[in-house]
Amino acid sequence: MISTPFPKNVYPCLEHGEVVVPIENLIVDGKIDVFPEITGRGYFDIDYRGGELRLIAKSYIGVIPINSRVAIHVRPRFPIENALYLVQKAKKSLGALPSHLRKYAAEPLKAGSAEDLFGRAVIEALSVVQRDGLLRQYVTKETTHGFRGRIQFGKSVSRFIAKGYRYRHVRDVSFLTSDLPENRLVKHTLEHLVRYLQQLTGKDSISLATHASRLVELFDTVSPLAENAEKASRQVAGQIVKLPGSHRAYERLLWLCYLIATQQGVSLESFGKVQIESLVIRLDDVFEAYVRELIQEQISGILPGGQVFDGNVHRVPLYVHGGDNQVKPDIYIRKPGVRPIVLDAKYKPKLKAADRYEVLAFCEALQSKLAIFISPSNRSESGSRFLGVTAGGVELHELKIDLGRRDIESAESEFVNNIRMTVEARLATLPT
Repeated sequence: MISTPFPKNVYPCLEHGEVVVPIENLIVDGKIDVFPEITGRGYFDIDYRGGELRLIAKSYIGVIPINSRVAIHVRPRFPIENALYLVQKAKKSLGALPSHLRKYAAEPLKAGSAEDLFGRAVIEALSVVQRDGLLRQYVTKETTHGFRGRIQFGKSVSRFIAKGYRYRHVRDVSFLTSDLPENRLVKHTLEHLVRYLQQLTGKDSISLATHASRLVELFDTVSPLAENAEKASRQVAGQIVKLPGSHRAYERLLWLCYLIATQQGVSLESFGKVQIESLVIRLDDVFEAYVRELIQEQISGILPGGQVFDGNVHRVPLYVHGGDNQVKPDIYIRKPGVRPIVLDAKYKPKLKAADRYEVLAFCEALQSKLAIFISPSNRSESGSRFLGVTAGGVELHELKIDLGRRDIESAESEFVNNIRMTVEARLATLPT
């Protein structure tokens, strides 16, 4: 296990911004020194010009270790607490960099649940336990039967010998067991996650629930948790200190159980006692899921009677006859008697021609006459922009949501109202 709380050289950078890294920090013996799990993941574009090595951040935020000496701290262009709010509301798990640990401060959740944020991480951490075996320790238990163990003379005299039972004794017997408080908390959390995931309908959740159910079998010899899970989790800090070197993987696992039991998140900007794998958020992916969740939540106000579809799940054939190509709109809305409405989430400062061509293909496949791009804004930008009407009668709009607002719920209300007004204004002119 490689632990990288914060390498010595931490370079700050905004998402989609660039940072200059001294080339000597990335070269060892003439070779590029970069953690293999970082290369090829799309965290950065690399540009070398003017004798300087520049890393250009993409849509990932967090502290991303490059090697044992260098990390890039990529921050969002809006308040970090809003980024976590998006993750929670989108019901997405926080991404992590395997084997790279850092400490975080715990903080109350604003939306969503700790199960969504950390459930996948718990299951991934348990794969190490599955490989290495459960934590086991010698436990001493008092017994009055058999001949094994160390005799407790004081208790033997007062309980038996003084009463005439010369051959009966109280003994301490030590045995190796996995039935420990740490394993009981992990088992309880895992069983709780199984129940939680089984209530969800997505393929990913069903797959995770199946995997988690198999992992429960590892704990067949472990007793159920006898006390409240939140109370039991308060012992985690003390338990971690006593972990043997062979089972240090339990550290992040127990902290994850603590976060789920206490329904807390973490502060990406603050240090604390919670040591888990370095967290990374892919904002473009989160933004799409967040917008979909928000539209689903507010659909009765946007288009009463409308149904929201995820094109990644409910794909649409591009051709009526011929090829079997399918398109995947981020979001589309259907309602009997109304042409479908296409919504495309774009987490980028500016739309490109390719974005417009793509959404027009979605409209063609769905026979839609209204498409709305949804993107983040800053305070200087308008929340609504009419882009134009194509020769085929497709109207394109761009609506923005202000992710920089401290009161993000008011920004959501304003954004939803803009969608509602856009839809209402066009329904009368849209052919059925």
